[in-house]
Amino acid sequence: MTRHIGIKHRKLLKRPVKASLDGMGKIYGGESRRSVSLVPMTVIKKQMGPYWDDASFRRIAFKLCVMGRMKIYGGSWDLPEAPSIPNPFEQFIVQDPSPSLPRTPMMKPVRHMEVVEPESEPEPENIENKCELPISPYKRVRKQLVDSGLQSQLPSNHPLIVLHGKYLDLGHEKDSQ
Repeated sequence: MTRHIGIKHRKLLKRPVKASLDGMGKIYGGESRRSVSLVPMTVIKKQMGPYWDDASFRRIAFKLCVMGRMKIYGGSWDLPEAPSIPNPFEQFIVQDPSPSLPRTPMMKPVRHMEVVEPESEPEPENIENKCELPISPYKRVRKQLVDSGLQSQLPSNHPLIVLHGKYLDLGHEKDSQ
């Protein structure tokens, strides 16, 4: 793992790079001896997608991560029973890497520009009803499904369930006791 980090992510490491890689290797080694996988919270949020907004789905994901011996770091679950684990690699990573000069794309000059004035929108008739914030379509669909008694658990083909299934298959082969 440290070889990959040293090659692919060298610019993000604090100097001296060798000391940073050694420190990260000790953290990985300590966790792997306990058969624990370190996973950043951003990966879990990305896998869960719109389900992340629902606390019941986050709770299920948290329990699956605990059962799968995954240590999720660098973010909060926003659950009372889930501890927030800081990023163990923070001391080895540069916080604000110096960005390279931004590349500006070459654009052809525009010769004919039409000025279009925006159309005025009609005033709403009843302002009291218009002040409500719009509900996310994901939350609306989720609420409709729950109200109708569906989706009391994650579907079996959900990416997080598939991820844990693959991890379980790798760690617990068919012939193992």
